Amino acid sequence: MSPNTPFKHEASTLRRYMSDHGSVVAVSGKHRGIASVDFDWLEEPNACYDCQPNPYPETIDGEMMLTWSCEVCGGGQAKLTEDPS
Repeated sequence: MSPNTPFKHEASTLRRYMSDHGSVVAVSGKHRGIASVDFDWLEEPNACYDCQPNPYPETIDGEMMLTWSCEVCGGGQAKLTEDPS
């Protein structure tokens, strides 16, 4: 790939996870080393403006979770489900 070629995700390497409240976690890359989080802090329960989402989902009690930390509100977590599309 030349330096001027736009980056393309291979469909087989991209995994998207969504919370019931609108946040999205996308993990991609050959070794799952690329992560992005669209954190809907207005909708997630117990979240505030100062919350910092963790970039990778965590497994807690067998469930995939988005977690966030915060010195103001104490942080929180939301269950993620894989986006079937």
